[in-house]
Amino acid sequence: MSAAQSLRIRPVGFDRVRALLDRHYASHRPARLCRVLGAFVPDEPAPIAALLVAFPPLNARWREAAWPGAYRLGPRQHIARRVNRDLRVIARVVVDPRYRGRGIGAALVRAYLARPATRRTETIASMGEHCPIFERAGMRRIATAPIRRDRELRRALRHLRLRPDSLVDQRLLERAVRRRPELMLLLAAWARASRGTRAALDRPDWLPDIAAQAARAILAPPAVFVAEKGISPRRTRRPRRDAGRRQCTTEITENTD
Repeated sequence: MSAAQSLRIRPVGFDRVRALLDRHYASHRPARLCRVLGAFVPDEPAPIAALLVAFPPLNARWREAAWPGAYRLGPRQHIARRVNRDLRVIARVVVDPRYRGRGIGAALVRAYLARPATRRTETIASMGEHCPIFERAGMRRIATAPIRRDRELRRALRHLRLRPDSLVDQRLLERAVRRRPELMLLLAAWARASRGTRAALDRPDWLPDIAAQAARAILAPPAVFVAEKGISPRRTRRPRRDAGRRQCTTEITENTD
């Protein structure tokens, strides 16, 4: 029996998946986390994959394209109330490297969409062109314009006559920084422009990691995916044990055999 066939998915605490998150490029705990799903296989006591769900950002550049007119009009506090009522964000999907390429990431997304915390779900996937799990799970891709910090960094690299892929190789990166010391300042500014990368600057060895993330963002831009309750792939469910529990702690199980 394959890992995908014997997969069991259920809610877990954040501490159960912390070690998995250490393998992720964004290893910090997402802000306003509200649900964690862990994927388990026989003979593995720890989860082999995890999906983290969080409350949404109030101002997302893709939201009008995803839900035209739904969150655009009215006083700011009313818009914020609607966003928090209607939306949650899949903030992380992490799979143990030993189990990648077996459909486990898509199974986790399907399990969450089978019983989501809210009627609408959003996610932004780094290297979106190379991350098919969300579309495989039934989510819809949203066309978006390039992020401002990525556009500005690409323009600055062109001015310095540096190729984005040179940021990935550590030897080429060190050589580029020696030749162009301002590159460090540009990469630090890129990291500071987003809460997701800002914390990495506190580490003394931040440069290679931030440079690699910036290169990925430029060479394979993030993609946005959305889903709405009632439009989801085929799945099996375990009946809810406590209908009065808070939405973000509803039990979910998916069998794929």
